[in-house]
Amino acid sequence: REDFCSFSVPNEQCIITVGLVRPKKGVFKDSVEWCIVLTTPEEAILCALARENPSQKVDEGFRDGMNSILRLIPTRFVLPTDSVPLISICGSKDGRIFMGGSDGCVYEMSYEGAGYKLGSYVDSNASGP
Repeated sequence: REDFCSFSVPNEQCIITVGLVRPKKGVFKDSVEWCIVLTTPEEAILCALARENPSQKVDEGFRDGMNSILRLIPTRFVLPTDSVPLISICGSKDGRIFMGGSDGCVYEMSYEGAGYKLGSYVDSNASGP
């Protein structure tokens, strides 16, 4: 068993930001208590962090100190960022994911069991009514 794990970013892009967030209920199995969001210059990538019993056959993972193994699982939730660097990540208790862009906008990474999208949420530079 390992005390760390690694993740290869597609297309060898550099990682800009990493955030630890709670998953939405019903999207992943119950063994997923946390998700890791990472951003590159081109994409926002959501990975599941699954807790597994050490008696199960696990090829990769790392120990979490609670007599279980955490495994980082890439998901299908990979979203283009339209070349806007996302420089901060924050998650809510119910699994919503918000990311701050270098363009002054806040984006929400919306994901469900069947679909996902990245949408502009708030433009902090816009003047109010």
